Amino acid sequence: MVKQQSKLLIVEDEVLFARAVMRKLQKAGYECEHVESLQDARASAKQF
Repeated sequence: MVKQQSKLLIVEDEVLFARAVMRKLQKAGYECEHVESLQDARASAKQF
């Protein structure tokens, strides 16, 4: 059985903080995407 990688959508307007969080999560094996607003999150969630 193939284990599917978990995906996280990070909604954060502080870019440097979001990048730091993403690095930690990616090292832990998560696939991450970052957006800065709720509007962007809604659009991205449909594709992600």
